[in-house]
Amino acid sequence: MRKGIFAVMLVAILGYSSLAFGQTSARKATAADSAASRTRLAKYAARELLRKSVAEVSWEEDTFETVIDWLNDLGNDQVNIVPKWGQLANEGVDVDSPVTLKLRNTTVAKVFNEIIEQLSEEGRITYHAIDNNLEIATKQYFDRKLYRRVYDVSDLLFQAPDMGRSAPTVDLEQASRAGGQGGGGSGQSIFGGGGSSSSEDLTEEGQEVEERLEALRTLIQDTISPESWDRGEVGGGGLSRIRMYGQRNIVVLAPIEIHEEIAGFFVHD
Repeated sequence: MRKGIFAVMLVAILGYSSLAFGQTSARKATAADSAASRTRLAKYAARELLRKSVAEVSWEEDTFETVIDWLNDLGNDQVNIVPKWGQLANEGVDVDSPVTLKLRNTTVAKVFNEIIEQLSEEGRITYHAIDNNLEIATKQYFDRKLYRRVYDVSDLLFQAPDMGRSAPTVDLEQASRAGGQGGGGSGQSIFGGGGSSSSEDLTEEGQEVEERLEALRTLIQDTISPESWDRGEVGGGGLSRIRMYGQRNIVVLAPIEIHEEIAGFFVHD
């Protein structure tokens, strides 16, 4: 009888403990999911702000500060609007810089692009949407901020193998003889030639990959902000660098603008 009572008590205790543990685990999982969701939203918050639809804006000799306040309101406390006033002052832009603009049925990005063009007709002022920050500064300021990324470019380097030297051949006469011998066959393969690549072939293949990597590097440097790259030239070139890493990767040290030209939307690690 005692054993029965003890067993019932043990089950009751363990059952309750397991239930409590399950509830605790569920709460932890929910909290973790919520934190992960907030992190994902933060990474795209500034971009989402720029994509927002705008029914109408109408500013007549207003100030740049008015535009900043407008962006803050649209960001709903999810996006940090960060003007680098020290940098902007170098281009004659401050909170009181005049702004005149009327647009309908547009987006935040298009509105802000028009504002930036008004403030800097020569294109020396720009902005970057990174995670939940919208930073506004000079192009020179952003060009000095370099980020390192490793890109797997193996798909771009793929080349169909040359089957001329290594492809097996079919011996039709051998196949005919094997077919007339009944079960068991002759034990000889109807395929001839082929086989594994020689060390010389592998060396040539490695050299070809290096050549394609070098060609890819040259293509990137020649087509994406050519003046921004450090090509080892004395007294010239920019700060950005690109080098090969192994036989399938390139390492790029460059401003965000260049990374986005290479691989699209940039997200901090």
